[in-house]
Amino acid sequence: MVRLPAASGELDLGFRVTAREREAIRNGMQIYAAAPRVVKLSWDDWRAIAVACAVGSERIKATTGGETRTPAYTRPMSAFLKATGFSALNKDDLAAAVRMLREWDEIDAWRATRSPQLNNPREVEKAYHQREA
Repeated sequence: MVRLPAASGELDLGFRVTAREREAIRNGMQIYAAAPRVVKLSWDDWRAIAVACAVGSERIKATTGGETRTPAYTRPMSAFLKATGFSALNKDDLAAAVRMLREWDEIDAWRATRSPQLNNPREVEKAYHQREA
């Protein structure tokens, strides 16, 4: 979830509001922040997000001895995804983007030759592996 300003007064709207109005605004912000969105990310956006997720994952794995299928990994990873806002992204798309990081430059060069260019990480990954078959 998106971090919101504290209710005490950091909510700078450029005009005065009562405590009740501030709470109503914050409530609306929370609802908006939690609402599902359809986001069309660019290919470069996906790479940046994949890198960020990989960093978080590697840092967390370092504390779990490399284990990823235990609560010791899944809990802090879930908290990381929520804190960064990445939890709103499709998990399969995000996982595909992270998996492609090792070959990103090669995939990117291959992708540049395609028309139309694919953008969704799952579609790119699938098409890239099918071209090898």
